[in-house]
Amino acid sequence: MEPRTDAFHALVYWNNSLRFYSLYFYVTTAPQKYFIVLDGLDEIEECEKRELVDSLQMLLSSQVTIVELYCATRPDTNHYLESKLNPKWRIPMASEAISADINRFIEAMLEQHLEDGELKLGNPELILVIRDTLTEGAQGLFLWVAFQIQNICTQLSDEDIALTLDNLPSNLPEVYERILLRLALSKKADLKIARKLFLWLAAAKCPLDLGELREAISVEPHQREWSSARLVNDMTRALSCCGSLVTVEEEDSTVHFAHHSIKQFLLSDNTSDVLQDYHFTTPIANTEASEICMTYLTITQPRKQAAKVHNPVNSLLNNPSTLLRNALPSKDGTTTKIALKLLRDKSNTKYSLSQQLQETAGDTKNRRLRQLQNNFHFLPYVQHYWLSHTSSLMPQNGRMWALWCHLIEDDTDCIRKPWTAL
Repeated sequence: MEPRTDAFHALVYWNNSLRFYSLYFYVTTAPQKYFIVLDGLDEIEECEKRELVDSLQMLLSSQVTIVELYCATRPDTNHYLESKLNPKWRIPMASEAISADINRFIEAMLEQHLEDGELKLGNPELILVIRDTLTEGAQGLFLWVAFQIQNICTQLSDEDIALTLDNLPSNLPEVYERILLRLALSKKADLKIARKLFLWLAAAKCPLDLGELREAISVEPHQREWSSARLVNDMTRALSCCGSLVTVEEEDSTVHFAHHSIKQFLLSDNTSDVLQDYHFTTPIANTEASEICMTYLTITQPRKQAAKVHNPVNSLLNNPSTLLRNALPSKDGTTTKIALKLLRDKSNTKYSLSQQLQETAGDTKNRRLRQLQNNFHFLPYVQHYWLSHTSSLMPQNGRMWALWCHLIEDDTDCIRKPWTAL
């Protein structure tokens, strides 16, 4: 008997709403005055925005405690918020104030890039032309300015800079199109990796860090076994395939689009054949993400991993790649040191890498070997959100539906369902 999709979809929605009700319960049971500052409301999907506003309305209507909400948003995106929350005060930003901030931003950015040596000029007076041209074309968009200064810094001569200033993009979508065109024509940028990264940043239910993304982009739909050899070795190089369209948060190493409009651009229709592979629709992003989530759950199940490793210590030491990736510290350059030793030590033809690993790993190996089989960085995210990613699956999806049903019926603790936590 096939599981009822409407019941499971309801449970997914219920599971995602628990966090708000936890907040609501905390606020209403600990009476005092609370202040909530809300920013970025215009960066989320319309359905999520309405759900959030409805939840805030419930919170603000509480008779037990006092809640004051301060919301920063664009005038063209706050109609539903105003109709539901009925704000008491509105403070519009005057265009003159924005222009003054833009001017200060341009001067500060140019000064910083000159001092850092990132902006090289032959004629020093050219800096004034750059400043005035950017000020005229900014139209209140700080991000537009930042992208133009980055592009100007890559130019090799004053003539190249002048040509760039004469051909500035008029808006952000044109900026993104030019960046993608440069990536598409570059031999260093991997289109497949870039598309995977863009897709996951667009489809993810919460920000993913570098470790999670590294595993997510290394899994192919319906692959049968986990392979550490497929993992990307250098995430910095992988992210460079996306140009300046993505950023990494320093505090928690989460990866984000440089601006929410980049996601909107990638999800929009594209008329350029060269950029067609960079664009995708929301359903396509969700479908590909759901395939990866279900495949990941299948290949990282404890039973499957246990079947591959009978003697963990001996097996891992016979597989140096796995041990290096998981047992040894990730930032000490151990792999590079051992590789250099192998390259330089021409006399020792019987060099034992496994023995060297045992000596190098020491107590670190003994401490971590027990955790290797379950050391999957992407697993917590997949466990929490796999049902949400697969909520639109139907029997017509064939192979994916069959896999979904198999995971639903599986009794492995690794595959979590909302009702198991009840």
